[in-house]
Amino acid sequence: MWQYMRIMLLAAGIFLVCVLAQADVQPPVITQTYPLIELSARTTYSHVDLQTSGEAVCRYSLTPGVAYADMTQALDAEADRKTFHIYQKGLKSGQRVTYYVRCQGQAANFNTYDTPVTLKIATSVPDPGIHLLMGRAG
Repeated sequence: MWQYMRIMLLAAGIFLVCVLAQADVQPPVITQTYPLIELSARTTYSHVDLQTSGEAVCRYSLTPGVAYADMTQALDAEADRKTFHIYQKGLKSGQRVTYYVRCQGQAANFNTYDTPVTLKIATSVPDPGIHLLMGRAG
């Protein structure tokens, strides 16, 4: 946030505008995450997306409570540095992967809490044709 101070030096006839920067003390807030639903049992590849309230660098851990400085995995960022992605392949039916995300703003101010984002894959359901055959056998 910027504060503007106008100083008019009337005696000299000069109009001068000084811009004073106010310290950015708030870390970026994670405002949206995706996916919000359980994904199909046939999903083998997906991604986690999130957005922040301001420009940031975001990292994640698969373990909760890891400090931002100790997180070694960075999220891929879009050009705006407010939209981020984690790409995950090799997913299997019934799998659940939770990423614990923290972000750091431009003034090196970072989240002190985790934002969990979970990829949850549905458990596969047997083919309905198999149930019909099993029902007739009895």
